[in-house]
Amino acid sequence: MKRNVFYFFLIIIGALIVLYLSWVSSPKIGGNVLIPSWIAYWVDAYRYNEIRTAVPMVFLGVLSGFMILSNKLDKKTWGIIAWLSLTVLISIAEIGQYFRPMRSFDLKDIAWGSIGSGFGLLVAFIGAGVFNKMRHTK
Repeated sequence: MKRNVFYFFLIIIGALIVLYLSWVSSPKIGGNVLIPSWIAYWVDAYRYNEIRTAVPMVFLGVLSGFMILSNKLDKKTWGIIAWLSLTVLISIAEIGQYFRPMRSFDLKDIAWGSIGSGFGLLVAFIGAGVFNKMRHTK
């Protein structure tokens, strides 16, 4: 039970960070005190502009996957529900950007965020499977 609360708390915090960073006026996050400078440098580099939306969604996908696994829920059903929920989250973040100065709505960001969350879920499910196989072969 405590593990579920922990995962849920981290997912909520992650979702709030995604929304906050999506809705600040400037897409450059280098001046944001919440972000370490080495991450801000990477994110603000133009060559990573398209895929940077996927990065936090990978982490949210992994956390969602761990929550599904810790509750022993059906991976296929709940994985799809988690993926759709995270896609809705990134869609809300993108729609909010339409109303912010210096920001713009971009379908590619939704696609990258969706891909990132799906990848994170796969990492959690495959990683847990590999871990369980290694643990049982000893």
